[in-house]
Amino acid sequence: MQKYISNGPKNGDYYAVYKIDGKVHRDALDTSDYKTAVRLKNKHMKTVERLRSGRGFDKSLVTFDQLLNEYEKRTNQDASLKAATKVDRIYTLKRLKRTFPSLAEMKPARLSLLDVTKWADTLKNKGTNFTPPGAKKARKGNSPRLINRTVRLLSTICDMAVAKGLAADNVVRKNMKLERLTVKDDPSKGYILKKKEFEAILQKLEATAGKSFSFSMRLIAYSGCRIGEARSLKWQHVDLENKRLRIPGEKTASADRVVPMNGPLYDLLKSKSSEITALAGEELGSQKVMPINCLNKRLADACGSLEINRITNHDLRDYFATTCLENKVPVHTVAAWLGHIDGGALLLRRYAHLRDQHAAEMAAAVTF
Repeated sequence: MQKYISNGPKNGDYYAVYKIDGKVHRDALDTSDYKTAVRLKNKHMKTVERLRSGRGFDKSLVTFDQLLNEYEKRTNQDASLKAATKVDRIYTLKRLKRTFPSLAEMKPARLSLLDVTKWADTLKNKGTNFTPPGAKKARKGNSPRLINRTVRLLSTICDMAVAKGLAADNVVRKNMKLERLTVKDDPSKGYILKKKEFEAILQKLEATAGKSFSFSMRLIAYSGCRIGEARSLKWQHVDLENKRLRIPGEKTASADRVVPMNGPLYDLLKSKSSEITALAGEELGSQKVMPINCLNKRLADACGSLEINRITNHDLRDYFATTCLENKVPVHTVAAWLGHIDGGALLLRRYAHLRDQHAAEMAAAVTF
């Protein structure tokens, strides 16, 4: 550690001196206080050691292309990931490659903040130039969720480069907040189904698609299951005697849960159980409760014919949560029923403002 005498950024400031592959480097520590300089030097040398740890292979030949291929290989070989998660990660990888075509041939140490900010601007405003089937123009930009996933993927790739000694620091992670690389994904934005619309879609679904689809719609709306959880439900998870339902969750540590059945859910499952038992004449046991895998296409058709905002499987879960909150079920209780681990923080952001009429009615009921 030495002081700048005449030609440094600031006369009298300390700077760190070190060697990598025989080449001398001098980095300013931006302080003239010795004790502060020692502390900053020790912190800075951790980055230097990561650079030095890359010796032993030809770093000059390694580009982001190898790292991207390694990430794709790890994803495909990871047995702990669900198939849908793998598909999502591969699509995110393709999005990164299409919006940042020069990345593949770039060396990790050469990735600059300017490169990252230019790419992020392209990702947000231009997107991949994908033209949906039947559309005349390419889709511009990406949703906040897709933007954030892609930015975090590039950050993960940069972490891999740092771990291999190919870069001194992760320029993406270091500047993510300062340069606003990610976009605020506001969970409060969205459409929540109204009760009249729910009943209309239900009737339309039963008339056009059959009772299996209307049953499945009720099952998700009355239980608040995620679509994957609903697919995994078996009759052995249904305790009609004690009016309890064990939901085999997968997404979080608290997703696997036992919830009390509300009246509509109990009536629905009891009726379906009696119907199947009468037809099959055998114990239900390991049979699946939901007879179909997905409702999205049928829901879209029904909403289109009724001229109602299009909804998905997950919107039925939102309908469950909103209905519970409107019936004055405590937020933390609804969060537990949904399998959330945050005690209701997401619920407060997502649903608190969505029922203006209900909020006005509650306010009118307040007296002093």
